[in-house]
Amino acid sequence: MKSALFFLLMAALLAVPSLAADDAKKNATLPLEPARKVEFTTNQGTWLSLDVSPDGKTLLLELVGDLYTLPFAGGEARKITAGMGFNSQPRFSPDGRRITFISDRGGAENVWIADADGSNSKQLSQDEQSEFCSPVWTPDGNYVIASLWFAKTSAGTKNRAVLGRVGLNTIIARYGMKTKTLKGTNPSARGAHIYIKDRRKVGPD
Repeated sequence: MKSALFFLLMAALLAVPSLAADDAKKNATLPLEPARKVEFTTNQGTWLSLDVSPDGKTLLLELVGDLYTLPFAGGEARKITAGMGFNSQPRFSPDGRRITFISDRGGAENVWIADADGSNSKQLSQDEQSEFCSPVWTPDGNYVIASLWFAKTSAGTKNRAVLGRVGLNTIIARYGMKTKTLKGTNPSARGAHIYIKDRRKVGPD
C-alpha cells in the first residue's frame, strides 16, 4: 500500500489551503432559493446508487438529489442531507462512521465527505471546471479515490483517477490516465492496487 500511495502522491502534489476564509468559501452551499416545495411519498426508486454499511445493518442511498439511510431489514428511510445541492453516489467508509459522496452544493460537482448521519460535511476536491464520479474509500479509510471524468484542459477533455487525503480538504494526487472513458476506480482488498474501470468503444470511431 505504501509503495502504491507513494507513486500516486509523487504524481502531482497540490498546495493545501490554509486560510480559514478560503475553507469557509469552499464549503459554502449553493446560493439558490427554492421557488416552491414538492412533497411526495414513495416506496421505490430507480436509477439510484446505494451502499451497505460494513456491519450489514444500514443501507445508504440517493433519491432525487438527497441522501437517505434505511434499515437493511426494512423500515422508514431517514433523510441525512438538505438544501438545493444535488447529492449522489454515496459510499460508507470501511469503519462505517463516515460517508463520501458527490455533490454540487459548492457550485460544481465535487467529492465530499461527512459523518454517517450527514453532519460535519467537508468538500474534499476543489474543482470548478470538472466533474467527479464514483468515489470510493481506500481500505484504511484515509483516502477517497474518484474519477475526474470531465476535465477541461487546453489539450481537450481527459479523464483521470484522483486520490484525495481525507484529513486535507483537497485533492493531492492525480493518477495520469489519458482516456475519455474512465468511469470508476476501486482499490484492492489490501489497498496495494487500484482497479480502473475504462469503458472503451468497440469498433471504428
